[in-house]
Amino acid sequence: MKVLLVPIILLLLVACQPVAGLDNPVPVPPNAQAPTDPDGDGKFEDLNGNLRQDFADVVLYFNQMTWIATNQPVSLFDFNGNGRIDFADVVSLFNDLGSSPPQARVIISGTVAPSDEDRVLRGDGVNLTVPGGALNQTSAVRVATVASPPAPPEGTSNLTVYDVTVGTQVRFMPGLVIEIPYTPAMIPPGKSPARVLQGIRWDEETGAWREIPTAVDTSRSVVVLETDHLCVAGYTAKLAPPPMTEIYSPPFVIHFDPSDDAAIAAAWKGWGNMTTAYELAYYVKYALDDAYDLHVTNHGFKKPVPSRFSLDNYIHVYVGDYYESEWHQFTKTITVSREPFLRGPGAVERLFEEMKHEHFHAVQNAYVSTAWMHFNRWWTEATAEYAATGLYTGETSPSFPLDGAFFSEPLDTVNGKHEYQAAHFVDTLVFGGDEFRSVWETTVSASNVFSGIRDHCEARGTSLGAVYEDLMAHSQLLELVWAGDTGSYLVRKSVLDGALDLAETNEISWSLIAIGEGTVSTAFRVSTTEDSVTLLETLESGESTLPGDCHVTRYHVRPSGWHSTEHLTSFSTHSARDGDTIVYTIATGFDTFIDAIILTTPEATIEPESIEVPEGATVQYTVSIENIPSGTPVQVVDLNGKVLASGTGPCSLQFSEEFPNRGLYGREYRAMTADGRWGKKLTTWVKVIEIFS
Repeated sequence: MKVLLVPIILLLLVACQPVAGLDNPVPVPPNAQAPTDPDGDGKFEDLNGNLRQDFADVVLYFNQMTWIATNQPVSLFDFNGNGRIDFADVVSLFNDLGSSPPQARVIISGTVAPSDEDRVLRGDGVNLTVPGGALNQTSAVRVATVASPPAPPEGTSNLTVYDVTVGTQVRFMPGLVIEIPYTPAMIPPGKSPARVLQGIRWDEETGAWREIPTAVDTSRSVVVLETDHLCVAGYTAKLAPPPMTEIYSPPFVIHFDPSDDAAIAAAWKGWGNMTTAYELAYYVKYALDDAYDLHVTNHGFKKPVPSRFSLDNYIHVYVGDYYESEWHQFTKTITVSREPFLRGPGAVERLFEEMKHEHFHAVQNAYVSTAWMHFNRWWTEATAEYAATGLYTGETSPSFPLDGAFFSEPLDTVNGKHEYQAAHFVDTLVFGGDEFRSVWETTVSASNVFSGIRDHCEARGTSLGAVYEDLMAHSQLLELVWAGDTGSYLVRKSVLDGALDLAETNEISWSLIAIGEGTVSTAFRVSTTEDSVTLLETLESGESTLPGDCHVTRYHVRPSGWHSTEHLTSFSTHSARDGDTIVYTIATGFDTFIDAIILTTPEATIEPESIEVPEGATVQYTVSIENIPSGTPVQVVDLNGKVLASGTGPCSLQFSEEFPNRGLYGREYRAMTADGRWGKKLTTWVKVIEIFS
């Protein structure tokens, strides 16, 4: 098993003027970079600070022996061990050039198992925190020095480098926390450590450093790095820190750097036309103020938690060269990327949504721990996305609209998209902000999130399953729009115009969690052709009575936009008028309190996928089509659309082809429903060989 070695880097600033008596080396004139210890043996052979030991260091040592003896800790530069700085050290340094390359030194080693609790590993002054819920499996943890790290950014010194490996895992949620001590004397007089020390990571694609979130705990003299993935990362200390500027808007402090003006103007050109860091920071300030009013003032949520380490009870927000905008679970800070999340129309609106989303994470943390937030991440992200969009504008999660794939996974799926789409479930579950707060507070106090949701549903006289069915009906078949003047939702006429003919179905097979197999039909769409008719939908058997474990939701929509929902245990006669649309959602194999549904999508396979045959042989193919509603017309076609076999699913279809000549033949077919709503490409290979007599 390949183990990924990933350096974690700490760059600390040392005053450029030599000061006698320091415990750490300072730059040797005329260099601006302080010496480093490439091999970790306690001796600083890299005198010019270029991160490698070479002949230039020998020359510098020879020329500056007197200065070194006066201004540097002797023990760090006494290479022959005679207790003084002399020419013998020059000889020793020269001879050492031909020795073996520097080796890494392990400072932390251990094994950590998955847990809901944080685990802290310590060694040589460095702390590595593996948050609860971050590990996928039991992993060997190793932290070691790095012999040859990438060169630091220009204008920094004293590079300290670490390789951090956690088994084979690369991404972490929550992120790992690395704490590395710094010496206060290294910070220039009058400068704040938080201004001097900046988190960075190495971007392999661009070959450059990028800023990452950093906090400085001055009470313990440690720099705190929070990262969700392993890469070349660490801290840089700027020799001449730029004048950061703040916008104070309690409880927020927005930090921005005027040197970002050009980058911001280029990134936002045409998508908001922001031209300065101040302008972007002011938009961030406005968005966060709006978020606080929406969540706390208007809807009564708890106040967001302040940032750690700053000790001023503010939430510190940093606008800069960050990979993405994010609320950070350990430091409780918010970072904002200077580039738009969404390039194009709506970029500013998406920035406002981002800030409300991250603000709500800080609100959530006022109720529950970060471990709880991670363990229930689908709900954490779904509610934050709803709090940023649906609660604000009435349009829920426009960046993550529902699609068929959403219903193919359990409701609590976390895959980088599904958890944000689940905001639409929240929208279906609640009616307005006050009920949203009630649902949130119920779930955080319940034994688990699903129990809290179920309790809320039962108090409303419904069930989680019924809410999920309503979500299916809305998203799969109906396009609802808010009619503000009437105070209700209406259905777009274009949707009704596309209603299917009587008795046509769009069934999907489903596998039901822990209950067994069943079938859910997302669509019995009915349009009438007479002024008043009686409709009767039956199961495949033709009987109107459903099995005892079958439940039906009937969704009735009239052209005016009026709609109603009924939960039934059997099909029954139903009066409808011309233009009405009726949607039946049929669920088999579970009761009304089912928590989640997994979609089993239609599947097709071909046999043989590859075969070797003699010249002149005929190959018999079998295409198996599964998870298709009983009676659905299906077929297999070639690349030209010629139907090779047909039947009704689920079924196995057969066809054949003769191969008279030697060679390797690739064939591509398509299994599909006859109406073309579903299909899958199938590929097979045939190798035809010569027959020897």
